Amino acid sequence: MSLVTLLSLSTGTVSAQEEHLENVNFVKYEGGEHKTTSNYTANSSRDTINLEVNNDALELGLTISGVDDSIEIEAKMFHSEIDEFNDVIIGDAVTVKDGYELSTLRIEKNASNFTLLEPNLHMEGESVLSIGVRDTSNGDVYYTQQMLEGDMIDEMNTQTNYSNSSDSEIDKLIALELDYLFFTETSENDVETIESTEDIYEEDVNVSKLSESSTKMNSEYDFLDYRVDPERMKGEVLERWVNVDSGRSHEAPYRYTYIAFNVAGTENTITYLVFRDMIYNFDYDAEDFIYSVVIRYNDAIAYNAYDNELLLWEFLENELVIDDPTLSLQPNETDSFIWGRYTSGITTGSRLENYARVALSYVPLGSRLASHYDYLTDPAQTVTGNLFTWYDTIEGQLAAYDGLNSRVTIDADGETLQYPGDYLLLRVYTKGIGTSMQTVDLRTCRVTIFGIKVGR
Repeated sequence: MSLVTLLSLSTGTVSAQEEHLENVNFVKYEGGEHKTTSNYTANSSRDTINLEVNNDALELGLTISGVDDSIEIEAKMFHSEIDEFNDVIIGDAVTVKDGYELSTLRIEKNASNFTLLEPNLHMEGESVLSIGVRDTSNGDVYYTQQMLEGDMIDEMNTQTNYSNSSDSEIDKLIALELDYLFFTETSENDVETIESTEDIYEEDVNVSKLSESSTKMNSEYDFLDYRVDPERMKGEVLERWVNVDSGRSHEAPYRYTYIAFNVAGTENTITYLVFRDMIYNFDYDAEDFIYSVVIRYNDAIAYNAYDNELLLWEFLENELVIDDPTLSLQPNETDSFIWGRYTSGITTGSRLENYARVALSYVPLGSRLASHYDYLTDPAQTVTGNLFTWYDTIEGQLAAYDGLNSRVTIDADGETLQYPGDYLLLRVYTKGIGTSMQTVDLRTCRVTIFGIKVGR
């Protein structure tokens, strides 16, 4: 029997406050591993759900084959705080039968195919209950989607709370619904870190071809820069950081980092993307070098695999965070050196007054291997917006510093790049530079979403 048949239901309405669902099927995800539903067989077609609206609470009794006794749940109902969904109610668990946790409770009056399991696409536009429970002893999750009668939905809407709470309480409700959408269970005290990465360097990108395609790409997805390949936003890589770097040879150098997650039980995805302009204003004749990293945008892109459509989820913008960023500039030629530096920056939307540390590397004459370092932490030495200078001759630097200043690193420890317009900038003035300048930027990118903190 197909899943389409197994996931069908028959209903018998007791009253506007109660509903009994028969022939229900809970899909079982062993160990909580949520692959797409098409990869799973049904648990049973003999399961049932009893629902009762009691003021602003929803009381449920779940009878699931293979589970001893009924699973009783009481949840307080709230209207969704996510604008991308219409007429959605979520339930915040008050009590759940010992040994079980509520993993999902959403009621969508006009169900979007974005949240529907593939066998349930016939429910699009209907009132749909999505509910899941987790067995705490083994992590198994039982999940189903079922249509509800109109009278039941009307009663829920009448009794459900509209949140007039503080921003922090609203944020908690949004986080709860995201937990439900992505089948996550990680608490603030038990975070998961995803560290594996895939690095893609596009030094050989065809610049003219990319420029020619920019109009088409921007007209189709006006929220994506033409330098981002839309196909990368369709969940080709899941739960792994991907870094795409154009290289310095590109006409408009860039770098972007993204990570994608499945919407529970479907092929649909949400991709978190932070795009940076990489500014290399290098004047070799004047020996004046500017290196800057600027956040262009920081978005969440929803991919609906059923419709092959990309959408911008504005309520999840600016979720990716680049922690503790650093920039370095280093002449590569022997006996070239730095005699001046200038810094500036904006982090989390505010002017950066000081860098946490400025590190200087010194090399002996005729060598590029550092012999010693100087770490500046005094605010007078790390303040932004000032030009700092050293001796501008080899003899002066050797006499004063016992080496040539060969590298400047600015360290914004404790700061983050997150909002469009946030940037770091390092400018150095050199002597004897020749034809080579090395750039280095170290960064840790993370995102804290729906209870999971992931980073690299």
